[in-house]
Amino acid sequence: MIKFNTKPEISALDVGCDGGRWSMLLKKRGWKLNCIDTDIKSLEICQKRIPDSVCKLVSSEDIEFPIEDNSVDLIICIEVHPVTISDWFISECRKKLRPGGIVVTTFNNSYSIRSLAYRAIVKIQSTKINYGWYDSKKSYGQFRENILDSDFRIIYERGMCWFPFRRNSNSKLIRPFVILEKRLGLHKFTRYSPFVITVFRK
Repeated sequence: MIKFNTKPEISALDVGCDGGRWSMLLKKRGWKLNCIDTDIKSLEICQKRIPDSVCKLVSSEDIEFPIEDNSVDLIICIEVHPVTISDWFISECRKKLRPGGIVVTTFNNSYSIRSLAYRAIVKIQSTKINYGWYDSKKSYGQFRENILDSDFRIIYERGMCWFPFRRNSNSKLIRPFVILEKRLGLHKFTRYSPFVITVFRK
């Protein structure tokens, strides 16, 4: 478990805040919040839930976070795939974080075993389909190298979602398969995991 210092003056940026799910957790622990999203309705919900947060509408074409450089101690970017795989994400995080600042993000690995198997099936069936979460040609290995090349230090990484359940699945088999993932130690093989949680420090 990663523990953060929770002094009131510490601030965070929630990228793709949606309705403020993650921001609410930080707010309850005394963080000052900057929240951004491309959806105005989601941003309005977030603002109502956290009235003293700074909520800003951004465009999917933006390549910068609308905050000052060296101004936040934490950046969270959870399930915002287009931002995570962008060429500017890691360098922008470095610009906006204060010394010692932390990034918590997720990565959809298009070079995972699950993704490659899915692509092979689609190719065999000659089906034209949107690959969704795996539409990028960027591997987690490349993403990891970019983090290290930018002088960040990775302090936590965990792979998951090895088995073929859809994101909205309510299958009763999910829990036993999650337990199986853990017992097999699959979470350690991040380069081949379909979905990876990564935490890195400036």
